[in-house]
Amino acid sequence: MANIPQFPAFDPDCDQTNLSQRWVKWLKRFENLLIVSDIKSAEGKRAFLLHYADDRVCDIFDTLKDTGGAKDYDIAKAKLTEHFKPRQNTAMEIMHFRRARQLSNETVDQYHTRLQGLAAHCEFADVDKEIKQQIIETCTSTRLRRRALELVDDDSSLTKILDMACRMEDAAHDARVMECSANNGSATVTNSHEVCKVQGGHRDQRYHAKPNIKLSRKPHHNWSHGTRLASEGVNNKCYNCGGDYPHQGSCGPLLESSDTEAFLPFTSEMEMNRLYQ
Repeated sequence: MANIPQFPAFDPDCDQTNLSQRWVKWLKRFENLLIVSDIKSAEGKRAFLLHYADDRVCDIFDTLKDTGGAKDYDIAKAKLTEHFKPRQNTAMEIMHFRRARQLSNETVDQYHTRLQGLAAHCEFADVDKEIKQQIIETCTSTRLRRRALELVDDDSSLTKILDMACRMEDAAHDARVMECSANNGSATVTNSHEVCKVQGGHRDQRYHAKPNIKLSRKPHHNWSHGTRLASEGVNNKCYNCGGDYPHQGSCGPLLESSDTEAFLPFTSEMEMNRLYQ
């Protein structure tokens, strides 16, 4: 090959807490590179492995025993994998698995992927069964838990529970979208209704509300009232005698009702009834 593709080296010293997981991930990507580069011979694979792994890994590889010859790629890969594999405490790994809980911002599918990583070092006899049980016990959805418990063992496979969870999450999302749209529409309708209600209220008050006017039962022969009427340009007549108002002295003789009505067009019906009594 004239041009060697670029590929990130593996650093065995940057993070010792997940050294084995990082090595396995790097090795998988490296083997994909071999396929893309069309490297098929064991000798070429071994050479590329030590080249891309970089100097620090080569130094570790030189300290290992029984690493095989130049054409033994599988032996070299197995020796390095064994070296980077930490001494595991299965009881602690199981404890970490059991303590896992679904996060509030985590879908069931994402939680399932996380549980798979935690179960990788637990040495479970049936990994899917353990993961299914953990999801049922610790998922955030009470509805999913109840639906899963309703299923018999033959029908409650991990795949079926994951499909059920996916449908529930999609339905919940769609329902929230519909409710938000409905609430926005209701708010618009409510606002329009309130505007109409207020406008209608003003209209009712304008056309139907009765003015708060109290009619006085006392004779309208005080000077202040007469002065006000005169200033307003009203033809002032006394309600009692029919003469000019205001006048000096007592009222003259009362007019007939027909005459009174002639100069009192502004007198209310209630006041007229009072005058005629």
